[in-house]
Amino acid sequence: MNASGNTHTLAIRILALWLESRSICTPTVVDHRDLQELAQHIIKAAPKALLISMALPEQFNGVAAITALVGELPAGARRRVIVGGYAIKSGLVRFVPGADLVTDINLLSVS
Repeated sequence: MNASGNTHTLAIRILALWLESRSICTPTVVDHRDLQELAQHIIKAAPKALLISMALPEQFNGVAAITALVGELPAGARRRVIVGGYAIKSGLVRFVPGADLVTDINLLSVS
């Protein structure tokens, strides 16, 4: 998914294709403004991880809200949150509470 305010979808589509080439199912969430609806989606879909593309540091609060939401889910529904994108790759954002940061797609652990 994109961080709130990150309107382009090219990066998440490329990542989805990269993961699918490794036989990993990758549904894409485009609209996640309603965090309670997102929480229900996470519980229902039970993904192994949530991957968020953050293009700009200004999107930090939205990403932090998602990681906080995931941390508040019931223990069995909590998922790993991985954040990448330009803001991470360029070092503009170096920490997101509750998330692992990935600066390069090749460093992404897909197992």
